[in-house]
Amino acid sequence: MKNMFRRIYNLRCPSCNALQGPFALGSTFKGGISRLAINKSSPCVGCHQRLRLTPRHGFGKTILLQVCAGLVGVAAVFLICIPLLVMAVGQFGVWGLVSWPFIIMLWAVISATISGKFGPYVREVQIV
Repeated sequence: MKNMFRRIYNLRCPSCNALQGPFALGSTFKGGISRLAINKSSPCVGCHQRLRLTPRHGFGKTILLQVCAGLVGVAAVFLICIPLLVMAVGQFGVWGLVSWPFIIMLWAVISATISGKFGPYVREVQIV
């Protein structure tokens, strides 16, 4: 699962091009709606240099891109996840609610994919 999220987010070290962990590196990002930097840097998986996520654009454009990604995520929930749940309940009755955890996992993968697609426009990996 961890490798799948690494491939979806596609955060790479600028020097060795190794795939980085999105959660550790994501905690270094400063410059979003409510994202604060928890860690000053994160070590690279391949070359062990200190890396940090930084905004690619100014504050206003960063927020605009994150709002657009959020709207696409909400649209995905209303166009994919909720209709799947309604169809499961319609087909199997109350037992259709058993599919709810699988639909939540589907939503998590869709959200990560959207974040991975919008990510390069919002942030970049830099060596500290």
